[in-house]
Amino acid sequence: MSGLRDYKAVAKACNSSEVRVRAVAPLLYDALNELGILDSKSAIAALATAAVECDFKPVVESFWLPAAAWERWADTTRYGREDPETGKRYVGRGFVQLTWRGNYEKYGCVLGVDLLNHPERALEPRTAARVLALYFRERKVREAADAGDWRAVRKRVNGGLNGWPAFKRCVDQLLVLERGAAAGARPRQRSLRRRGGKRRGPVERERGAAPTRASG
Repeated sequence: MSGLRDYKAVAKACNSSEVRVRAVAPLLYDALNELGILDSKSAIAALATAAVECDFKPVVESFWLPAAAWERWADTTRYGREDPETGKRYVGRGFVQLTWRGNYEKYGCVLGVDLLNHPERALEPRTAARVLALYFRERKVREAADAGDWRAVRKRVNGGLNGWPAFKRCVDQLLVLERGAAAGARPRQRSLRRRGGKRRGPVERERGAAPTRASG
């Protein structure tokens, strides 16, 4: 996954801000790793999803509407009306637009975050990344990515193919980036084997260095 840790290149591939990618990509990787589903294909699926859904910034559904218009819009949806028990609105939030009270409650219980009473916490980048990873595991998004079925990846997240051209462009560029990094690593490994040695670790390198004193 070395290519996917080149955040400047990832940002270019996803047509996004390097600042945002640097802030969010490690959270996505950590969340996928936490569930044991981190590999290059699942990482690419997560990056492309975050890029197309919200440009690497967790958002609330229809965020562009003015406050009064947003409330009117939310009232027209079954899931966005104020809950009679909590007074909260369970509209889409995060990288994958977590929606409906039941999902907020379920995901909150699994993640140990009170999303039922504080649905706005689904907008916290780390929480949004963990929600995405859990969603990927539940909906078998990783399996679709591993099979190279990127249409299925998009459908399992979006329910359709909204944003498909941008999503596929991002995926293709990230695949090229990761393959290039992997190809670049192989010649160096072969060179080390031909020399019959291995790379010196930081401790070995420092053994030959002159001692230094801490200034005080």
